[in-house]
Amino acid sequence: MVVGGLVVAFLAAAPLAAVAGGHAVYGNAARIAQAQQATWHQVSAVLLATAPAAQYRQNQVNAQARWTAPDGTRHSGTVLAPPGTTAGHVVMVWVDMAGRPTGDRPLQLSQVRNAAELAAVLAPLALGLILLGAGFSVHLMLGRRRLAAWDADWQVTEPHWTKRPLDVACSGSVTLDTRVPFGSARREPMLPAAHRGTSGRICPALTDGMMGL
Repeated sequence: MVVGGLVVAFLAAAPLAAVAGGHAVYGNAARIAQAQQATWHQVSAVLLATAPAAQYRQNQVNAQARWTAPDGTRHSGTVLAPPGTTAGHVVMVWVDMAGRPTGDRPLQLSQVRNAAELAAVLAPLALGLILLGAGFSVHLMLGRRRLAAWDADWQVTEPHWTKRPLDVACSGSVTLDTRVPFGSARREPMLPAAHRGTSGRICPALTDGMMGL
């Protein structure tokens, strides 16, 4: 029943989660892209030293250069340049309004769409994991309740099932004395007084056990 409910909930909510996740990521990424495209600018930077050789098939490496920010201030620092580019060469770099290198170009529309599509795929998976965790928790809780109910029922049923004597005076271990008293013609088991019923009768369970003596 719990599994069926979780499956129905997933089938009903998964499309909504995909749409909502994709829409949310698309809107956020689109705002970031618009802000970057409005404030980032590409400027010319002159290398102050030859760029080092590439390692591990790198397309760009760090190199020292100087450039002029969009507000006219001069800057120098580390920029990305093709490996082995000699000093004095000009490379194009993206900087923000303060003239700080951004390391990459502004976010493009294709990247925004890719991020939204990825979110639309991952949102149902995340929903499935949440429902799976909730179902597992409910299963554990119901299992504990079921075990507690079984234990309570067994506490009531076990005395009748095992035919345990109901007379409190008959509880505990009993050692039967089967010795025949001197002068007695009848072999009769003898019980201590503490293991006789309140009416003086031997408990039924013990009587059953003595039938074979």
